[in-house]
Amino acid sequence: MPHPEGATAASAGVKPNAPVVLRDVSKHFGAVTALRDAQLYLHAGEIHALVGENGAGKSTIVKILAGVYQPDSGSVLLDGSPVHFDSAADAQAAGVAVIYQEPTLFPDLSVAENGVIGHVVLDGGSDPLALDAAEVGVASSAATTNPCR
Repeated sequence: MPHPEGATAASAGVKPNAPVVLRDVSKHFGAVTALRDAQLYLHAGEIHALVGENGAGKSTIVKILAGVYQPDSGSVLLDGSPVHFDSAADAQAAGVAVIYQEPTLFPDLSVAENGVIGHVVLDGGSDPLALDAAEVGVASSAATTNPCR
C-alpha cells in the first residue's frame, strides 16, 4: 500500500511492527512491472483483501509471500527479520502458506478441511507439519475421493 508523499507507515495509520511485512517490494517480468515499491503489513487476527484490476499485482504479491516468486528488490520480513524463500516449501517451513481461491478442487470438503488439505497424512507419510486425517475431521472417503471428478 503506497503512502502519500512524505508519509511514513506510522503516520499513514499502519502498524509497522507487523509479524509479516513486505517492504518496498518490486517485481518485473521482462519489461512488465508487476509490483513497484509495494508495502504490505499483516497482523494476526486481521482479515485482508487484495483488490484491484487485472494486472494490478495482487497475485504477484501473494506469490512472493508464498515463495513462488522472489522479489527483484525490497524485503519480506517475518517477526522483524528478513527472509528469502526459494520455494513454496521454504515459505511453508517458515509458517507461511497460501490457500488459493479455486472452489472446484475440493467442493465436498469444509473450509477447515480445505485449509489443511496439504498437510493431511493419508498414508502414514512423514511430513513434520502434517495432521492426521481424523485430527481435522476429514472423512476417509472424502480424503481419498478423486478431486477431479
